[in-house]
Amino acid sequence: MRNVLLQDLCPLDLSEHLAIGLFDRVAFHEVANALDPARATPTTCASAFS
Repeated sequence: MRNVLLQDLCPLDLSEHLAIGLFDRVAFHEVANALDPARATPTTCASAFS
């Protein structure tokens, strides 16, 4: 487990706790990377659109 500050990955991501759990695509991308490290890709602001 590691802590990730979403704003370090995407300074434009101003999501708060509820948004992170419900619909934040940058957070979702980080979780997907953690669950499948073999297919992990770097998380950036563009991750919100993929």
